[in-house]
Amino acid sequence: MADNVAITAGSGVTISTEEVTTLNGGAVTAQQVQRVAIASRTADGTAVDITGTVAGGLKVDLGADNDVTAVGTVAHDSADSGNPIKVGAKASATLSDDTMVANGDRADNVADLDSALLIRPQFPLGDLISEAVSDTAATSTAFTNFGATASTRSYITAVHVFRTDAGTTPIYVDFRDGTAGSVLYRMVIPAGGGAILPAGATPYFRTTANTALAYDVSAATTTVYISVTGFKSKV
Repeated sequence: MADNVAITAGSGVTISTEEVTTLNGGAVTAQQVQRVAIASRTADGTAVDITGTVAGGLKVDLGADNDVTAVGTVAHDSADSGNPIKVGAKASATLSDDTMVANGDRADNVADLDSALLIRPQFPLGDLISEAVSDTAATSTAFTNFGATASTRSYITAVHVFRTDAGTTPIYVDFRDGTAGSVLYRMVIPAGGGAILPAGATPYFRTTANTALAYDVSAATTTVYISVTGFKSKV
């Protein structure tokens, strides 16, 4: 169709137009702009309007369930090719020099300079907790740093216990779910020595939610030393 169409009232085909005084964000002399309806057609040729709004744009039917499946161009275990969208990471020689982001912000994945992705196991460093105590009274006592926190559990990942007395009889220390709670773990402390639960990939035990971790030495001894490391989690 030509840019300008002469229209004679009462003859020919009526073309729907709309008078506008602004176009593309700028003022223009009042003029008529042709209206265009966007539609699709069914198998029998019936026109079906494609609807939309100024704020929301055009509405596109994505199928019966409005489901769209995004797939890559290369299958698993096939040779890499093309230019697929891949998950990337920011290379960093040292994390200690990186700028901290705010809590709740989106953050980059980070990789070493050889492209190996850096992953911190188990928990964020902000949830790391540890405590060292000594005991002579053999009374069940709650740890301070592993205290009760609403909807939160304490997970224990490493323990070190030892005794400095001259006794010849083994004793043990119970780690309890609260000062009067059930025994979560029991460690034997041999005469003149100690015992270790080394840090591993899986926590050794955990408290119930909102319950302090407590230690309970089986006999009064001068002196028993206990060091515990772990983390807090709502899981």
